[in-house]
Amino acid sequence: MNTVPDLESEISESEEGLSLEDFSIGDLVEVETKHRCYTFENRGNGEVLISGHPEYCPQPVLVALNGSTWGGPVIKMGFIGRGMLLEFRHPVYGIIRTSRIQEIRQLGQKSQIRDRDLAARN
Repeated sequence: MNTVPDLESEISESEEGLSLEDFSIGDLVEVETKHRCYTFENRGNGEVLISGHPEYCPQPVLVALNGSTWGGPVIKMGFIGRGMLLEFRHPVYGIIRTSRIQEIRQLGQKSQIRDRDLAARN
């Protein structure tokens, strides 16, 4: 059983990650877990458009991003932490936790990516 100091230590070790509040609306993030690769678009107020799972979100779906957890009841709200499980509330399936996060990549604004892709084609 983890004590509060143990949990604080685990959380401080997981500071390698991103806080949702640091993103602007429209910012894109790619989160690679042990089993899947998800794409998030920040929609504000703790909500993201998420895609990347063949059952839960094969197409972008609006979810409430709760945050990251080590697998127990303690969650770091609004945080996407490497080595942690990501938790979100799906409108149909309820609370979903991913496998452990392996990589987190900031992709920029959706419009910036589209412009970059167009420039690369020319």
